[in-house]
Amino acid sequence: MRRFLVATALVGSLFLAGCAGDSPAPVAAVPSPSSADPAAAVSAFKESFDRLYEAGTFSMIVNVSSPVRGNNGVQIQAWVDDRRKALKSSVFQSGRSYEVVRLGDDLFVQVEAGEWLRVDLGRLDPAAPLVQNIDITSFSGVLGGLVSATHSGDQVGGPYTGVVDLRRAVEAAPASHRPAIEQVLDLATNANALPIRGTLDDAGRLKELNYTVETAAGDVKTQIRADDFGEPVEIAAPPAAQVKQAAAEFYELVGA
Repeated sequence: MRRFLVATALVGSLFLAGCAGDSPAPVAAVPSPSSADPAAAVSAFKESFDRLYEAGTFSMIVNVSSPVRGNNGVQIQAWVDDRRKALKSSVFQSGRSYEVVRLGDDLFVQVEAGEWLRVDLGRLDPAAPLVQNIDITSFSGVLGGLVSATHSGDQVGGPYTGVVDLRRAVEAAPASHRPAIEQVLDLATNANALPIRGTLDDAGRLKELNYTVETAAGDVKTQIRADDFGEPVEIAAPPAAQVKQAAAEFYELVGA
């Protein structure tokens, strides 16, 4: 097993994090963009990620830059079928790639081409980044800390701009996901006033989200794009002949 691939699996966990329970509760109708009420803009922007799950299926691309020399950042492509509690995620970094597949309680992690590990979720700490990377139910990242927002343009979808307080994002997140956001909070020099912008579709679903976390090492820029709402998606387990049970060292590495 290549330690590089497993370490890469932990990158970007905050941006696709959620809780593994039931789907988010239905949210109210998206407010009119003509509303002058700032609270309406905050509600629409904050709820836009949960609205993705109303479509049943969707895709997402996450691009995260890195200020670390020699690190070209990471791209995560994810396909979600919330009706089956299924997720397929492909991660690309520095010319390498790997996949993670979740089907209900079954989790498969690709460690090399043609080689997968079946992982027992019950042995993983709920706060472990790998767990947060594959949970698909509700967004528990920066939008949870949205304290102000404005809507501009003539369309329901915005654009929206806002300010996030990462401390409030920690407070709003489920307990099992707070450690991931706390790590970002500890590094961010703009934690109490993180600027954020995004667009929604006509149904109030998140289409694009952009923000920059300023750190002592440099800026970490994140762009999230969602698409393919309600479109068919194929998520299947890897071939049985390519799957092995994860050994104890795997759980020690990723957090058990």
